[in-house]
Amino acid sequence: VRLEVPSVVSSVAGDVTITSSLDIANGLSVTEKGILYNSNKEDIHIKGCKVVSSAENDITVEVKNLSIGSKYYMCSYVSNGNNIAYSEVVEFTTHSVPSLTTSKTTGISYFEAVSGGTNLCGNGLEITSKGLVWSTTPTPTIELSTKTKDGKDDSAFTSKITGLSPGTKYYIRAYAVNEDGVGYGN
Repeated sequence: VRLEVPSVVSSVAGDVTITSSLDIANGLSVTEKGILYNSNKEDIHIKGCKVVSSAENDITVEVKNLSIGSKYYMCSYVSNGNNIAYSEVVEFTTHSVPSLTTSKTTGISYFEAVSGGTNLCGNGLEITSKGLVWSTTPTPTIELSTKTKDGKDDSAFTSKITGLSPGTKYYIRAYAVNEDGVGYGN
């Protein structure tokens, strides 16, 4: 049996999909295969959580409800009922799009307003952009040109929105971007 080191192929919030390939010699019977994982590297073979794979040839498993931004250790395993073979232990960190809260809008005048973002969290990844986006229709997105750019970290920020029209209702929300995508505030 040749086991490859497992790798995370997708991570959304606390749910991850892990794969690993293996080659089984002709005539060798496999009764079980899967992934072991744990937050403590030393306990992985003793107290590791086990997820059995039902994939035909390789190992593919889904692990749900892990803590976002936490480090875990994993290895592949295969058993023939009498013996167990393990791959090398590797680490991974769960991640997701950023989370944040849109600040209350203040300083409202005929042509401008002030808002911002608080409680920013990159959820395991570095924030590469943040700011406010606004529109006259609900749920504005960063594809719009009506947005501010307020840095690249997880600190709270305040922005002035300008160029507004008097007597018009606007929808404003904070945004933050990381490698996984865009997270929006309320």
